[in-house]
Amino acid sequence: MRRHQKSSEWIALLLVLVLITTLAGCGGKAEAVPAPTATIASLSGTVLVQEGGSVIWIAADPGMKLNEGDRIKTGGNGTAEVIFFEGSVIEIGEESEILINEMYITGPAGTTSINLQQNIGHSINRIKKLVNSSSAYEVDTPAGTAVVRGTVFKAYVEDNGYTVIASEEGDIWFAAGGVTVVVGKGKQSGAMPGGTPSVPSVIQIENVEICSDVIGDRDYTVKSDATFNPGDNVWIYFEAFHLDWNYSGGTYEVWYRADNVDVYAPDGELYMAVTSPFDFHQAGLDKVPEYLWGALYIDLPSSSPEGQYKVELMFSDVLSDLTDSITVYFTVNSSGGS
Repeated sequence: MRRHQKSSEWIALLLVLVLITTLAGCGGKAEAVPAPTATIASLSGTVLVQEGGSVIWIAADPGMKLNEGDRIKTGGNGTAEVIFFEGSVIEIGEESEILINEMYITGPAGTTSINLQQNIGHSINRIKKLVNSSSAYEVDTPAGTAVVRGTVFKAYVEDNGYTVIASEEGDIWFAAGGVTVVVGKGKQSGAMPGGTPSVPSVIQIENVEICSDVIGDRDYTVKSDATFNPGDNVWIYFEAFHLDWNYSGGTYEVWYRADNVDVYAPDGELYMAVTSPFDFHQAGLDKVPEYLWGALYIDLPSSSPEGQYKVELMFSDVLSDLTDSITVYFTVNSSGGS
């Protein structure tokens, strides 16, 4: 009788195991989704790849697949274009390094996530419009994180971690030091590691001085009372901040101009006008400059009437088409002032 009871127990256990196995096999398990990849679409010069978990750098080739955890870096003459699985593109400039921190697609809605780490160098990111509000494309730098939902932006990181995020199209959320700013089209914001983002800005003309002469960058003689004799040259010194930049061949270019200069006499009438633009341009730079200085002078006729003059100057950033303007004053007096 005991033997029969034991046999029944084994049969029951076998039936339970069969039932569990059957349920597991019929549970409608979805097919495994292949891990998404990125592809090196094109490259030039020295471009190296380090696979996740490896310490060895290998030469990259067009068509090479990149996975989560991989790194790609460029030499002094190297550039690369990488296309992600969802269609976004990153153009990597010379002497830059990018780590693919995260890259996945999940859920029935196809939510995507791409997180990159850029510790140095220059990149242009062209993000395909994301499929839903849960999707994300992020670029981390030593100073902060840029988060976008479908736009074109540039990320610039110096050796010391100073980061500039500049929007060419759409909005970017730039977070650093617990503060987030929205960088709109044509604007840029910068941050140092441990700091907070600057107010998103376009071209700004600052540090304006009325001078008796200008020699160079922050090398001038200020006319403290801004008073001149008829026939003098009135120098106006200025600096342009937050300029857009071009990146090509491993160097940077900035370019702005004074489009209009209108001088009004003491009686309020237009005294002289300059409509031919004056260009202030630098190329072949090894980094994005904080500002680009410039200066203009007004050659006063010897018959200039005495009194206070007003000068209105209009500037434009050639690369972004955005503008700024300033107004300055000086006085003409036959005694010449100090």
